[in-house]
Amino acid sequence: MALAINNNLMANNVTRNLQSHYGKLNQSTQRLSSGLRVSSAADDAAGLAIRELMRSDIAALGQGIRNANDGISMIQTADGALGVIDSKLIRMKELAEQASTDTYTADQRTLINQEYQAMAKEITRIASDTDFNGSKLLNGDQTKLHDVRGSIKYATVGDSTVSQKGERVSIVSNKDGESVEVTNQTAQGFEIKSTFALDDKKTLTLVQQTKSKTEGALDEVGSKVSVLADETTAFETTDLKSSADLTAYYKQAITDKKLTMEQSSDGGKTWTNVKLGEDSAAGGMVRITVQEENSKRVDTFTLGKFQKDGTTASVAKLNITTDGALTTKGADTTITHTSTTYTTTNVHFGSSSASTDSYNVNIGRSDATSLGVGTAADDNVLTREMAKVALNNINNAIAKKDASRAELGATQNRLSATIENISVQKENLQAAESRISDVDVATEMTEFNKQQILANAAVSMLSQANNLPKMAQKLLG
Repeated sequence: MALAINNNLMANNVTRNLQSHYGKLNQSTQRLSSGLRVSSAADDAAGLAIRELMRSDIAALGQGIRNANDGISMIQTADGALGVIDSKLIRMKELAEQASTDTYTADQRTLINQEYQAMAKEITRIASDTDFNGSKLLNGDQTKLHDVRGSIKYATVGDSTVSQKGERVSIVSNKDGESVEVTNQTAQGFEIKSTFALDDKKTLTLVQQTKSKTEGALDEVGSKVSVLADETTAFETTDLKSSADLTAYYKQAITDKKLTMEQSSDGGKTWTNVKLGEDSAAGGMVRITVQEENSKRVDTFTLGKFQKDGTTASVAKLNITTDGALTTKGADTTITHTSTTYTTTNVHFGSSSASTDSYNVNIGRSDATSLGVGTAADDNVLTREMAKVALNNINNAIAKKDASRAELGATQNRLSATIENISVQKENLQAAESRISDVDVATEMTEFNKQQILANAAVSMLSQANNLPKMAQKLLG
């Protein structure tokens, strides 16, 4: 290197190195003081992008854990209320048992029934008032209609003839439902029975039987309505908006439809072309007339009020006596709970919108009417017979309530397991984010000391380099 006066090249070189060391020393100081290896996009552009995505997922998973814990709290609130309802049902069963013996008079049963109905009202009050964070849990506020027994897959009739010995009708549901058997009463003919259920779209379908004699079978009916009749054509589907719509549609469905009925006694007689027609009736009721063609005899029976939520429906029994006349059997029989309502709450805990990142918590409606007990469900203990019916109703209510509690318990356990899983997932994601974003203090401190030593050396050498022009000046002098 030449010895020059105008340009001190050695000093320039030392200055450049000193600036580099100061820059790296400043970066190390910034990293050590902030604890971050990547504090700006300039530090690591790709790492910054990955880190921000990870940070968003970590925040979402943290909120998901809180959501799941809130879901558990909601379930515990509902389960606690159902536990109180359980105690009321137990007391109602005790009262029904008390009223089912003839050692009590009618007046005493009236007093027993007062407490029985008070318990039913308390159940409804609890169901109406139980809420979590302003959301009602047990009254079906956020409703979604389901078929309680599952979708009916098929139904078979052992013999389509009308037998005074009584025939059994078995209805088999799918794996989500349960089997139901209805046995006709001996020496009292057969029973015309309709089962009503609504799907999620509140759609009602009436399907008729395809055959009228032996080996009769019903069409695939799903969670719809089956009507035993002689026609092969299925009724159309209609949207159900109110009980009045159902009444009107049922009237339309039965008008001028025909049944073929056969008595199974020796030398039995067959009645053909028996018409079902609709007659005028009080609002919300359907009155059906039964008449054999070419006969003046007309029998009338009434189907009770229908409700669109499926909590109650009514059927009438039609009897065939030995003289061949068509008669009816007194009062209507009530069938309950063909469909029910659920409060459906979605608990979201994942970091995306995928369906696997959330659970639907279905809490069954649990007021007295839905459980099938109390005055609203035509349930009382005023007589020995009604008390025995009430015992059966309460057993069904307890089973339904326990099924709801069991589902809530299973969902709570799932949420607890989900919280554990998400916590592990969040922990591992935080570790990965830390490896990208956080500074390694040991490594960075080593780098800091290195740059500090180099900077000190550069300062010393710069001082020496600045003295070189003086050496050139001595040569001139």
